[in-house]
Amino acid sequence: SGGSAPTAGRSQEDVLPLLGQRVAEHVARSKTLLELEVGVDLGVGAMAKLGNAIARSQSLRVVSFKDSEMGDASFSALVDGVRRNANLRDVDLSGCCLTDASDAAVASVVRARAGRRAVEAWERNLR
Repeated sequence: SGGSAPTAGRSQEDVLPLLGQRVAEHVARSKTLLELEVGVDLGVGAMAKLGNAIARSQSLRVVSFKDSEMGDASFSALVDGVRRNANLRDVDLSGCCLTDASDAAVASVVRARAGRRAVEAWERNLR
């Protein structure tokens, strides 16, 4: 048949990093993306790129990695970007297969979000 897709004949391990790269590029460029749902582990490298894109996003409000089974290594690559995005309102990490090794990183995300909510409440009360 005619031309084949660039991912034809590739394994999931080959395709997921490419998909992650493209998703990260879109997240970084988009001015209107409000919600992002990623239900698969894209691999450590792609998750790091996605984390950087999430950190830079001005429009993103919700990120969900529900049931992605990403594990500690991919979460570790991603977490700094999630923590740095001041615009995120909701982060879903259920079903990510995180262990005690990720406790401190999860707690840092919760603390960062709680701190932002306190500042927002204080700013609202100034008006």
